[in-house]
Amino acid sequence: MDKLREEHRASQKSHDSRRHALDLQMIEIDELKKALADQAGALQATEAAHIRAAAAQAREREQDVLVASLEADLARVRRSAESLGRDLRSERKRREEENARRDAERKAERNRSRKQVEDTRKESETALRERKQAVTELRLLHGQLDLLEGEKRAWAGHKCAM
Repeated sequence: MDKLREEHRASQKSHDSRRHALDLQMIEIDELKKALADQAGALQATEAAHIRAAAAQAREREQDVLVASLEADLARVRRSAESLGRDLRSERKRREEENARRDAERKAERNRSRKQVEDTRKESETALRERKQAVTELRLLHGQLDLLEGEKRAWAGHKCAM
């Protein structure tokens, strides 16, 4: 029985030893599983970071395209504004020239009107002077006629004339 106990003890020791080895292997497997899970998590985090970086690059490219589009729009608007500015300056110059031409025409028309008024005034004054002169001459002639008629009557009543 001692032998049996000894075998049992040896078998138990061997079993404990194997049990211990299995426990160590189980711990090692658990640690490897944990390390694998950590690596998988790190790999997923890396992949997520890679996806975020790719998305950021895509957004950046989209923003670059948007910025280029906005810059093109800005250049187009700038050219349009410059063209509009030139058109406005041209229109302002044309309007000023038109106003200057109209002002010159109005001034010339006023001068013609003044000259016509002045000429009409001079003609009127001349006609008035001529009328006054004619009235004065007529008065003188009437006076002479009255004198002559008075002399005629005086001679008609004179003895010689009878």
